[in-house]
Amino acid sequence: MLSSNKKHFFILFGLFLSWLLSYLFLWPVGDFACIDSIFYAYPIQSLLEEGRFLLPHLTSANVFVQVSLGYFFCKLTGSFSFDVLRVITVVTAFLGSWAFYLLVRPYVRTNRLLLISLALVIFHPLYFFLSFTFMTDVYFCVGSLWSIWALNKYLEKEKKVFFLWFLIIASINFMNRQVGLFLFPAAFLLFLWEKKYQPLPLVLLLLFPIGLYFLSEQLIKPSLGVAEYYHNTTAILKDKFLSPEWQDIRSFGKRSMASVLYLGFFLIPFAVLVAPKVWKDLSVKKKLIFLAVALGGTWLGTFGEVFNPDRGNMFFNLGIGPQLMKDIFIEKQFSDTLYLGAWFEYPAIFLALLSAGTLFLFFWKKRRQPFWKKPLVAYLLIFNAILIPFSFLFHSFFDRYLLFPIISLMLLFWVAFDGENSGIGKNPALILTLILSIGFSLLATKDYFSWRKAQTKAFTYLSEQKIPIRQIDAGYEINIQYNARLDYETLPGKSWWFVDEDDYCLSFGPIQGYEVIHREPYFRVLTLETQDIYILKK
Repeated sequence: MLSSNKKHFFILFGLFLSWLLSYLFLWPVGDFACIDSIFYAYPIQSLLEEGRFLLPHLTSANVFVQVSLGYFFCKLTGSFSFDVLRVITVVTAFLGSWAFYLLVRPYVRTNRLLLISLALVIFHPLYFFLSFTFMTDVYFCVGSLWSIWALNKYLEKEKKVFFLWFLIIASINFMNRQVGLFLFPAAFLLFLWEKKYQPLPLVLLLLFPIGLYFLSEQLIKPSLGVAEYYHNTTAILKDKFLSPEWQDIRSFGKRSMASVLYLGFFLIPFAVLVAPKVWKDLSVKKKLIFLAVALGGTWLGTFGEVFNPDRGNMFFNLGIGPQLMKDIFIEKQFSDTLYLGAWFEYPAIFLALLSAGTLFLFFWKKRRQPFWKKPLVAYLLIFNAILIPFSFLFHSFFDRYLLFPIISLMLLFWVAFDGENSGIGKNPALILTLILSIGFSLLATKDYFSWRKAQTKAFTYLSEQKIPIRQIDAGYEINIQYNARLDYETLPGKSWWFVDEDDYCLSFGPIQGYEVIHREPYFRVLTLETQDIYILKK
């Protein structure tokens, strides 16, 4: 018989092996960025090639930590490489799953269920896809998980070294993404909630965020000469709070509802697991009311346009992404792409509401149980209560902004299930939803990389014809990488992603006024078909 520690070692080794096999299956190799990755890779490239920290355009995230990591490993390998940056993110994502493992292990009764709980995180569509990019979302989640682990250990063992680790990791997290600053006030409120009135920790929790903010805004950014490249977050918040407009209030309400729907949708495996028990205790009248509310919410969510899962980062075109190219995103021509439409949107919203409602009832029934008094639970609730509304205040809102709240709810679920979960590792519904999640995440992400590779080949084709980037609308990622500049202003009739002239264009299908000069094929595993990236000329 293997000891418990050896079994857990093999679980972690299995996780590492799953990352390795996933990487080999996806093979995300090539000189291309994914979504907004170019914003965070651009300063690495500029440091290596020009010796200066430059950004392509206005941004919000600090990204100092990611840039430092990327610069170090690219310098080590000899040149700038998106492949190196993706490997760094994959390793970071694995470290995040390790932190989740340490947090969830005391509450999961069997090794089988522990493995399933970790697989639900690793192969969650958002976490998995973002793990193979250079976006800040995974880095923020990983930093937050390790910060929470350190704080939880401090509260359990009252050893100062764990509080020191919390301060260090939370500081690093802020230096990469500003919302990491919320880890400190959340900890301060937790200490008050737990009636831990030690003067030194409370003072440090107040002073650290002030010092870090000053360090970032008054020293690091000015010394790098990049202060003008960052949005003035303080001014934006001041404007939103002191002089809110009706549009801001309306947007906040829509995003609040959208968050409920996204959380419900992405946590369907957990809702499926507890649904029989939750619904069994409801009367027929309450079940009918529940369904009526879900149907009403579906109508409101659809016609109020608060929830568009098929147009977000994961579900547009069955996982292939937002497709930021002229024909799809600007001209709204969907005839040459697999646009899911209403037949997917209506049932997705309905299922999301059923899932969210089921999980709410599950937690509500446990409201008087002692698990709510655990410091880990209290901290997750406080931190997310600050984090989620903050994400509503800015100009854009995507499903990936809720990645950490999704992982937090997973943790809360397993803590709430403590003592009841010994037999659910063999639950057929749980196994089925896990298989579906793994399958979709793998195939959708592979399809995403297939079209990005084809797009890159198409751009290379034009480059070899000596066509300059200023004459090409090659799509969001490519034009930002090769043509971004701070003084750029969107030109009438042109795509907004740094397009000067669109004499040549890359697209998913024909565009009126253009002729097709070449096609670059790619194969989609999810739909088992070959599609093309079109190279067009006016």
